[in-house]
Amino acid sequence: MPTSVPYSCPPTLEIVRGAVPAGTVAGICAEVRRVLGERDRLPDGQAEILWSLDLARMMRLGALKHPAHILGFLKDTVLPAFCRDVLGPDIACCLAGTFVRDFRPDLGSEPARMHFDANVLGLSVPMLNVWVPLNDVGRDAPGLTMATRPHWPRAHWDKVVAAADRNGLFPTGARAGLAFPYEEIVALAHEEAEWPLVDPELVAGDVLVFDHQHIHGTQMSLATAGRRSSLEIRLVSVESARRLKALGGPQEFVIIR
Repeated sequence: MPTSVPYSCPPTLEIVRGAVPAGTVAGICAEVRRVLGERDRLPDGQAEILWSLDLARMMRLGALKHPAHILGFLKDTVLPAFCRDVLGPDIACCLAGTFVRDFRPDLGSEPARMHFDANVLGLSVPMLNVWVPLNDVGRDAPGLTMATRPHWPRAHWDKVVAAADRNGLFPTGARAGLAFPYEEIVALAHEEAEWPLVDPELVAGDVLVFDHQHIHGTQMSLATAGRRSSLEIRLVSVESARRLKALGGPQEFVIIR
């Protein structure tokens, strides 16, 4: 990948406490569980990997009539203003990169491996993941394990960079091998002078906002504990959305007011 392609932005890792009212959280949680909750446990020995659905696909399947039915709550929170401070004044949500999730240990849901979100929309696109847990996490249900600094572990970040094309995007098949075992990352953490991982404890209504440069994955210490429903909103600048569309990336974006 040419060095002229930018892939860095000011690192962001922030917990916004009480960002979403309890009633709003309950409503979104009910919708997520309506869409994803009715499913059977797979035969013994089979891990459930399809415990999430992106908004673009939900609309194609008729499970979501309009993105505002899921995203409309944002306008009544501090979250758009927070994200504009990082991304610029005009921001958009990538529907194909925004997911509802319903992690069910009782159904054998397979935990997400450690990964950087850079491989979702590309290295050249500053992006924020607005992660909204819809029930309390970090104690009785798994939250996320996060690196506290960007581009760590460096060798793993460099592997992501090397897989991108000249535009900083990831062709079909290029993401293979860009999700890493939790145990591998923890082993590297033990080599650091300062422990580089956190497992934020959040209550419903709290929001974790982080950029595409921080490795993260399912909190493995609680991966067999309770159910966790969540909403994962990926935001970019409107300029970045236009660029992605022109390069043949995701085509479905909605402006966030």
